Amino acid sequence: MLNQRSRFIFTALCFGFAFLYIPILLVIIYSFNDSRLVTVWGGWSFRWYAELFNNENIPSRQDVIEKLIPYIKEEIKKGTRLNQIMRHTLGLFHGQTGANYWKRYLSQNMCVRD
Repeated sequence: MLNQRSRFIFTALCFGFAFLYIPILLVIIYSFNDSRLVTVWGGWSFRWYAELFNNENIPSRQDVIEKLIPYIKEEIKKGTRLNQIMRHTLGLFHGQTGANYWKRYLSQNMCVRD
C-alpha cells in the first residue's frame, strides 16, 4: 500500500513540475524563432536578440519621468491615488548617485493623506 502511495506522489510531482517548467522551456525555445509570427516556426536564429541589444530607442530615466507627468495628472483627475502610480518608479534610479534620495522622497511624500 505504501508503495502505491509513493508511486502516486511521484507521478503527481512529475506532472506538477512538467506543468510548471514546460511553458518556461517553450518560451526559451521560441525566443530563438526566426519568424516574425510567434506561432510559425521559421528556424533557429539569434536575430531578435541582436535587435534587442542594438535598440537605440531606449528612453532615459529623465524621459520616463517627463512622460509620466501628464499621465499622473490625468489619473489624479480620475481619482487614482498618487502612490498607486509612483510605487512603480521606486527602482527607476537604482544604482545611480542620489537614488536613495529619490526613494526617500517618494516614500515620504506619496502616501500623504488628503
